Amino acid sequence: MSIWNKWVGVNTQTKLLTTFKKRSLIIYFFNNNTFSKHIIYKMMNKYLVEFLGTLFLVFVIFATGNYLAIGAALAVAVVLGGSISGGAFNPAVAIALMYAGKIPRSDLIPYIVAQVAGALAGFELFKMIVNRSA
Repeated sequence: MSIWNKWVGVNTQTKLLTTFKKRSLIIYFFNNNTFSKHIIYKMMNKYLVEFLGTLFLVFVIFATGNYLAIGAALAVAVVLGGSISGGAFNPAVAIALMYAGKIPRSDLIPYIVAQVAGALAGFELFKMIVNRSA
């Protein structure tokens, strides 16, 4: 079974049910006969994957400049994060995926923001490493 449920007793009136399902963490709070559902992990994981994948790819681009290393870095990023975010790691690819119907239109701007932020972070990481070694 792909669903794992774990009951944790917080006190006699509050129970915490944690469910792991399809790479998401959903927490259900039961408190005094009231119910609230909080999706914590699923909303941000695809943007975090796009950020980290783009950071890794841009770092490899600046650090090596070797097309084989860049292709290998992109392949590793897509294999590791493609099932979570779609593996765009580039705003042009994200736009193409949106028009192909692979990602929703509402996710396009957050994807692009995560990718640009990841690219800037990758470049800053490269600059920090180069300045440290010089």
